[in-house]
This record gives sequence, C-alpha cells and structure tokens, in this order.
Amino acid sequence: MKKTTPWGRKLARMPAPEHPFITLARKQHAQAVRRSSDAEFQSQIVTVKIKMLMADDGEDATELLSLLAVVIGAPAQAGAAAGMYTQPWVRQLHGALRSIQDMCMHGYRWQSRYALPLTRACEIAGQDQPEVSVDVFIKAWLDASLMSEMIRAHTVDKEAVLA
Repeated sequence: MKKTTPWGRKLARMPAPEHPFITLARKQHAQAVRRSSDAEFQSQIVTVKIKMLMADDGEDATELLSLLAVVIGAPAQAGAAAGMYTQPWVRQLHGALRSIQDMCMHGYRWQSRYALPLTRACEIAGQDQPEVSVDVFIKAWLDASLMSEMIRAHTVDKEAVLA
C-alpha cells in the first residue's frame, strides 16, 4: 500500500482550478452588474438634484427627503460597512444624512439653506468607489431604504442616523 505525503493530502483537498473562460465570464458578469446598477443610481441622483432645484423653501418635502435618504444613505452605509469610517467622503455623506434628519425633525419641510451641501453630497455619492463591492452596496441600499420608509411614515427621531 502506498503511503500519502502531506503534499499529496494538501493537493487532494485543493479545489480543481477553474477554466480561464469561466473566470473571465465571472469577471465580465460582475462588471455588467456594476455598470447597470451604477447607471440606475446615477439616474436617481439626477432626479434628486432636479427636485431639489425645483423645491420651494418651507414646502412639504417628505418625498424629496426620502429620495435623498436613499441616494446619500446607500454610499454612506456602504463606506461604513466596508470599514472606511475615517474616509472624508464617508464623513461628508454622514453629515448630509444628519442634515436630512434635521429637516425631518423640523416638520419634513424643505430648507433651502441645505440645498448646496446636499447637492455636493449627491455628487460625492455618485463617484465610483472601487473598494466598495456590489454586494456591500446592495445591502447598504436596503438599509438606506429603511430610513426612506421612516421618512415617508414621519417616524424619524434623533436616533435615526447613528454615529
């Protein structure tokens, strides 16, 4: 009977290498998913910017604030989930979420003084962050959608945006 060596046992446990075409197909699929989700997200950002420009000071902004919570909150949460708490872009987006929370705490009314910082936050949110994977971003988008639903239900409180 032939005795196996440690190297032989290690080789037996290793998975078979993937064919190069399969590896290439997986990479292309991931890039296609990223491009399609990015195009949809960029479209949302443009819509929100237009709505901000059209909003009058003091009018009910429940729908606008809920859209902003998703557009700004998803990249902010994705950056936090990826462990990039100290990155300037994550901190700026988090500050913009606090501005949204402030408007919610003051009657869900649009305050035009926040238009410029929120527009800048939308631009930052639209920038590509290659260190954030698609899976992390999708989970963060679901978390941001939860805040959006809180805004629509008028249930935002001081703990809605955590540190």
